[in-house]
Amino acid sequence: MTSTRPARCCAALVTVAAVAALSLTATPAEAAALRAASAAGLDAVVTAELTPAEAQAFVDALPQRGESAASLAYTVEAGGTLAVDTVEVAAESVSTASRLLDAQPSVVAAGPDTRRSLLAGDLPDPYARSQWALARLGAQQARGLPHGTPPVVAVIDTGVDGTHPDLAGVLVAGTDVLTGGDGLTDSEGHGTHVAGIIGAVVGNGIGVAGLVPDARIMPVKVFGPDGTAYSSDVAKGIIWATDHGAKVLNLSLGSDTPSAAEASAVRYATSHGVAIVAAMGNDGETGSPTSYPAAYAGVLAVGATTDTDTRAPFSSTGSHIGVAAPGEDILSTYPDDRYAWLDGTSMATPYAVAALGLVLGAWPSLTAAQAVSHIEATTTDLGDPGFDDEFGWGLIDPVRALSTQPDGVTAEPQPTGTVASGGAGGNGGSGGSGTPDPAPPTDPAPTAPAPQPDPAPTTDPAPTTDPAPPTAPAPTTAPAPTAQPAPAPVAGSTQPLPVDPAPAPSTAPEPAPSGGSTGTAPAGLTVTAAARPAAARVTYGSTVTVTGTALLGGLGLTGTARLLEGARTLATGSVRAGTFTLRAPLQRSGTLRVSVTSGSRTAVVSVGSARTVAAGVSWAATSSGRARARTAFRADVDAPARLRARLEQKVGKRWVVRATAPVSAKGTVAFVWSPPRGTSTLRVVVPAGYGAAAGTSALRRHTAR
Repeated sequence: MTSTRPARCCAALVTVAAVAALSLTATPAEAAALRAASAAGLDAVVTAELTPAEAQAFVDALPQRGESAASLAYTVEAGGTLAVDTVEVAAESVSTASRLLDAQPSVVAAGPDTRRSLLAGDLPDPYARSQWALARLGAQQARGLPHGTPPVVAVIDTGVDGTHPDLAGVLVAGTDVLTGGDGLTDSEGHGTHVAGIIGAVVGNGIGVAGLVPDARIMPVKVFGPDGTAYSSDVAKGIIWATDHGAKVLNLSLGSDTPSAAEASAVRYATSHGVAIVAAMGNDGETGSPTSYPAAYAGVLAVGATTDTDTRAPFSSTGSHIGVAAPGEDILSTYPDDRYAWLDGTSMATPYAVAALGLVLGAWPSLTAAQAVSHIEATTTDLGDPGFDDEFGWGLIDPVRALSTQPDGVTAEPQPTGTVASGGAGGNGGSGGSGTPDPAPPTDPAPTAPAPQPDPAPTTDPAPTTDPAPPTAPAPTTAPAPTAQPAPAPVAGSTQPLPVDPAPAPSTAPEPAPSGGSTGTAPAGLTVTAAARPAAARVTYGSTVTVTGTALLGGLGLTGTARLLEGARTLATGSVRAGTFTLRAPLQRSGTLRVSVTSGSRTAVVSVGSARTVAAGVSWAATSSGRARARTAFRADVDAPARLRARLEQKVGKRWVVRATAPVSAKGTVAFVWSPPRGTSTLRVVVPAGYGAAAGTSALRRHTAR
């Protein structure tokens, strides 16, 4: 990257000069269009490739005042790598702008910049059983088999807590694509949990254990503090990890909307010999919509299983699934020296990543595609014989994968700890760039004893005051976790009791704010929600913010919240530590509801009363002031296009319609009327229609002479 960055900057300077030169030979209108395209933030290389007509078409696609905007993501070839950029365009012009950018020589792909969500679900009782998944996968036996030196795995997620004692010495240099940081902070906890599943230190006498005893994990932070990410940021993370030596990418994230920029980043990584593993999604009980990046070509998609080898109810199904792995009641590391149980295909994905890393360490000559095929070929068949849409080829089996010679490979597996001198399995494979391994771990060497091949305990340690029963207690009878994080474990001590990652809330549910409501699902899931503004009549297109809590037996949990209007989903967000925030523009009348799903539980509550979304109208400019002359009266209207607005004059006590005109897609309306001599009192009225209530402007006094 350091060698290409100056060239990128120089190229930008050259193309800016080219744009300026082209502007000198273009007509004034064409030159203005080119300058406007550049000013809108369009990449300088791409701007220089636009013809004047294309530049004008792009300018026409930019959002105008009062018009909804959408983010367009595109990737550009730059010095042997890909650069990801975004630009704001009018929401209704995304397809047009995408096709326009796709036609430029330097653009690899362009499309809407869609949101990505974490795919972790319910937070069960903290006294549930311990790491059952390691016993099911034969972790102790797998760790003892020859597996060379596993390659660097990038966890593209919410970051990883770099101070967690169970990840000491495991993390290598990473990044935060949002801030330019090192990726070693994690306010959400999701990335830290995923990292611990792969490579929490084994045999140090504290906490939990990962599947890979000698893992190297690269934290790549792509999520903001609200628990969501844009596909453009995920694309940047994929490219950064590929360019900095990661050979396996963990993507425990997704949404049901594909992204051209993200797909091009996936192609870039796979063309450089990188294996990509992604979560299938947690919508198995709601129709299993296809989730991306799991559904992109070349990605190993992972579903989730229970401790009885059944499909986890939440685990999405589909023909693109590759394998399945444990994903329910998964105990792992959590920020601030804590541990937590989480459910989700997010938790299943790192187990598959870990198995893939062990295979690539054992046989470094394998390409990424060969290693994935080997993982699929050595699974334990579940469900229908052979491949099926619930489990793919079956449950991953690390022991079988390391005990079975891959097809076409005659070499013995590398002894554990052996560093391969080269091969097709690294970034140099499949036409890769030969990027060297990343910098050594950023964490200091752990003070605990050297890792031993001891298995992680498979039973829950007894708490100090109230022994845990052999089966998970019901949420209503489970003792509330301590409100303080567990202290940092001490080497050689007994295994510390994992704690709920959120402080224990008050035993009484939080009362619903004014205008909100509370709902309770049969399983005990209690949801409260309130909307702002709370008025029954709000302006068309204005943003409504819904905040709320989701509690199970008085404890905050993790899940997914959706803001609904009728059958439409206005917004989707994550529930973290029992709280959520949803925001969406209101563009039609109807009762708002909030649906919260956590594991197999769902609760739906109404938010206030039915809302009337009113059109917003404001005067844009004064008229010419000439009497009996055709005069344009303009207004800005925040209302659905195609409605016909009215220009009305007050005559005595009545309002008389003087002109009508349609609301344009850009949110403007222009009336033509010949005003009489004298002073007239005027207003603009937008009728109800297309889900919006009527709106009226402020009065204006107009004098014509």
